[in-house]
Amino acid sequence: MNFLATSSLGNGEPKIALLHGFTQTHESWKPLADRLARNHLVSLIDLPGHGDTTARPMSLDEAGGLIAEATTDSVLVGYSMGARLALHTALHPSRKLKGLILIGAHPGIVDENERRIRRDADDDLAMRIEEIGVDEFLDEWLKQPMFEGVRGLDHRDRLRNSKDGLAYALRTLGTGRQRVLDSELSGLNLPILVITGDRDVKFVGLAQRLRACLKNVTIATIENAGHACHLEQPEATLETIEVWLGDLRNRDSNRQ
Repeated sequence: MNFLATSSLGNGEPKIALLHGFTQTHESWKPLADRLARNHLVSLIDLPGHGDTTARPMSLDEAGGLIAEATTDSVLVGYSMGARLALHTALHPSRKLKGLILIGAHPGIVDENERRIRRDADDDLAMRIEEIGVDEFLDEWLKQPMFEGVRGLDHRDRLRNSKDGLAYALRTLGTGRQRVLDSELSGLNLPILVITGDRDVKFVGLAQRLRACLKNVTIATIENAGHACHLEQPEATLETIEVWLGDLRNRDSNRQ
């Protein structure tokens, strides 16, 4: 069974692994991946329940362990669901990462009742996908204001996902299933870059929460962008990532 599907392109250090968001596949990263591959070995990963993977019940921690095995000595770049999984990968005992780049990252819903409500909503949404299918669900999902800037950009690729896979991902990898990670994240020594779009007000606030609990973190805001800033403003996002990676290389060189 294929719980992660990976492909790679390019060459160079540090290695980079790209983790997509819910309803996407690794293809959503292609515009940035092609540019990053000029100077880096880039791994593109289909996350559990998406693309070419095989769905099965799996917790966030289990998925983080699989990603840790596939991304040794890499910088993880995660968007939304991918950022959530990147955090769980970084906390996994077996991980050997160079750093994290998080776009639209959530460290967990603090209020237990709110977390239960979100979990129930994820379960209801999973049943909705199973009822109406991927095509109709995507029409509903992408009408949310947070996706205003990216509707239609990778719609055809999102249609490659199965209703069973997306339903599985909601039931096991959704925000409602995520524990509050703040105290665990405070023990991380990895260099971390947190990116948000300036119009993504909720996640701008969450970035400040991450700043408070992480030791080695850089916060960056992309102008004129919402939740998917890497798709809405790819040039500005890519420049931010490349500058941070350059600083990371310099730090590594100075330690040698």
